[in-house]
Amino acid sequence: MFYLFVQTLFWIILAVLFGIFVGWLIWNRLCSRKNSEIESLRRKTKAQQNDIDRLKQDLEACRKNLKPQKTTAGPIKRLFPDEPQMTPDNLQLIKGVGPFLEQKLKANGINTFKQIAGLSSRDIEQLGSSFGSFGGRIIWDNWQNQAEELDKQA
Repeated sequence: MFYLFVQTLFWIILAVLFGIFVGWLIWNRLCSRKNSEIESLRRKTKAQQNDIDRLKQDLEACRKNLKPQKTTAGPIKRLFPDEPQMTPDNLQLIKGVGPFLEQKLKANGINTFKQIAGLSSRDIEQLGSSFGSFGGRIIWDNWQNQAEELDKQA
């Protein structure tokens, strides 16, 4: 009977050791795959960081070469000189018009949606040049169509 007990215990211990060995093999295989993925991601990250550093250097070089331009244009002629008794509209309802651009529009005599909707391409060009870096907003944000719709709603 003792012999049977020892033999059973031996096979149980052998099965446990075999299970641990197989688990260890599987674990190492999975870990090696994950390690190779991690290494691949590290290489990609390093390459992207190098690209970022190169682009930052290019940006700094561009900033050094950038010189402020002096404008030689005189004061802008008002597009709509004081028109009789027009109730001003809230021009900030137009997408892309904030307080700064609303002030610029009013400085050029533009107070209503109807005036914006009626701008000619020459007026848009002249007005855009007074906006500085916001010059293309009139076309980009399609102010004329927005103004037309808002004028209909008013």
